[in-house]
Order: sequence, then C-alpha cells, then structure tokens
Amino acid sequence: GGGEGEVACMDHPFLPGADMTFMGPTCEIDRADLEQKAALLDLRDRPRMIKRLREQKQWEHRPDEHLEQAFEEGVPEYWRGKRKNHMWWRFQPKAMRRDLLAAELYAVRTYTKAIVDLALEQ
Repeated sequence: GGGEGEVACMDHPFLPGADMTFMGPTCEIDRADLEQKAALLDLRDRPRMIKRLREQKQWEHRPDEHLEQAFEEGVPEYWRGKRKNHMWWRFQPKAMRRDLLAAELYAVRTYTKAIVDLALEQ
C-alpha cells in the first residue's frame, strides 16, 4: 500500500473507535456521523427531560401527549410579554437541541483533530 491517492484508515492508539479517517498527518471529520450521534444523544436524554418537566407543578398532571409535544417542539418561554428566541428556552425544540449537540461534537472533534495533527507532526 501507500500508493498515491490512497486513503489510509486506521484507529489511532489513543482514539480507539474514533470516527475519523486518517490521511497522513490529517483527518477528516464526518458531519453526517456527528448529526447521527447528536440524535442518539438527544434520544438517550429524553427520559431525563421528561422527568424534569414532570417535576414542574404545571406539568405533573399533563397527559403523555403533551410531554411528547414538548420533547418535539420545546416549551416556549416569554420575557416582558414577548416570546423568547427558542435558543434560550429551558426545554428547546428537538431540532435546536440536536443542532447544538452536533456543534459541540464538531468542536470537540476539531480540537481533537488539531491535537492529533500536532502529535503526528512530531
């Protein structure tokens, strides 16, 4: 191997199972994989979110359908009579939560990539 144009895929010793493809001293980050992982993390957090909603007085006797709707659409919040941007809600819409999770994962992977690139240059 090692011919021109080949992509060497391997698990780096201190990043077992990492979703990065190493190509010489650099690696590429798979955004679709990050979005998939963000969706999985969001689903795993669902029971905690439902529990947090149920702990609030106004939610303790609501039907399950309302909780499902809150998980999907978020719970709007208001300030001085105006609806706040959903970015700042305690219980954000699913799309916003997943976008933020994917962005956090991307930031961590980018930082990790920079460290790996630096280590491989040595």
